Amino acid sequence: MLHGASVMSDKECRVFYKVSDPSKASEGLSRYKKYVDGLAFDEENIGALKDLLSIAEKIYGDKCEILLMESKETLVYALNTLGKSKSRILIALNELKDLAELRQVYGNYKNMEFGVRVTKPTLNLMHLARQGIKFVVIPPTLIRGRLISEAKARKISVIAHPVNDVATYVKLLELGVSAVVTTNPAVKRGAKKLLRL
Repeated sequence: MLHGASVMSDKECRVFYKVSDPSKASEGLSRYKKYVDGLAFDEENIGALKDLLSIAEKIYGDKCEILLMESKETLVYALNTLGKSKSRILIALNELKDLAELRQVYGNYKNMEFGVRVTKPTLNLMHLARQGIKFVVIPPTLIRGRLISEAKARKISVIAHPVNDVATYVKLLELGVSAVVTTNPAVKRGAKKLLRL
């Protein structure tokens, strides 16, 4: 795995921290500040959105990206909570059919990008690109080099979720994913240490 370490160490991959225990969020975000680029939310931690945003703003200012991976109803709640946030907001839709409605309601947000959550190995990236989709959130087990190449050709970012161990992070880094979602923000630090060996 380390045969390309000198090349791989130059690559970067954004890390979205999905906080599993909000009571430890402040400590985790402070400790791993330089390894975390944003916060991720789904049905498990969406209830802590306000509190986590408050903590993140104190640590990152408005440089912390927000990734929302949720159904349309919860997205509306989340976006209303975010208000006119200056943070970049990435919305991973479960249903592509929700895209037009959300665009109509939130179209004036300049800092918002839409993506989709993918759970099947068959993926029509051409169709997604035509719909204006900017990224896909996909399980690491479905990610292959060919998918990454095609996505890059269509200017679609690939975000792997979930990624909670260093070996998986390094493999995905080698493949060229744009970002990962993790409940273990130490994966990036661990990968950097591993790749220096």
